[in-house]
Amino acid sequence: MKIKTHAFVLKTTIFKESSLIIRMFTREKGKSTYIVKAAMRQKSPNKAIYQQLNEVETQKNKYIQFIV
Repeated sequence: MKIKTHAFVLKTTIFKESSLIIRMFTREKGKSTYIVKAAMRQKSPNKAIYQQLNEVETQKNKYIQFIV
């Protein structure tokens, strides 16, 4: 079962060399924190998506939550 919801990026913090810790706000869960791997790599096409106050779509699978 897949559930899609929209979220707003509140804060980003660099984690290790190429990952980010992202704090987001959704209507269903409120504030929640996620780790996005390889978000800060040089060739990452999604680098600008995780800036503050951007709206992103999260997709929750049965076991894992993805940020799309």
